[in-house]
Amino acid sequence: MDYYSFNIDETECSSYNNNTHLVRQFNFFQFSSSQVLETFRTIFTDSWSIVIQGTTIHLLRQHLNLTEMRMNKPIDSLKQALIDRLLQNGKFDLIFHKAQKHANKFIFHVPKNLRIVDEIQEDVPDDEDDIWKRIEELEQNIIFLRVKIQQIKKKQKNAKFYEEFLSTFD
Repeated sequence: MDYYSFNIDETECSSYNNNTHLVRQFNFFQFSSSQVLETFRTIFTDSWSIVIQGTTIHLLRQHLNLTEMRMNKPIDSLKQALIDRLLQNGKFDLIFHKAQKHANKFIFHVPKNLRIVDEIQEDVPDDEDDIWKRIEELEQNIIFLRVKIQQIKKKQKNAKFYEEFLSTFD
């Protein structure tokens, strides 16, 4: 299931209202709509599994006079089947889509010229040659930084020598 992150380009937006800072804060702390909705989904499924475990399964055990130790595996598979039944046919995804629309419209008050960017936009090289080229660049940067560190240490050593040399004249 793919959700999209909130991404606002402030230069393109003509007007902001007072609640747009919420979206900026979500972006600043790297929260995305998918993380919020996945958290909500987890809480929802956990809550339903508690309801199913606490009421439905308990009543079923009482009705069938089952001991808890004897039937755990079938009961767990029944619980999972009930949860899957709740979430089947994309109805749950439809709820999340509506929740996201509601959040955009009434909670975040996102400007109309909002750009929705897929979260999976990474700078991933497609070719092995590109990867090796990047590794070589990084190795050269490491060597350059080591040389800089040595130069700084040498300057510090020379400065210390001059301090000691000048202190002999005091």
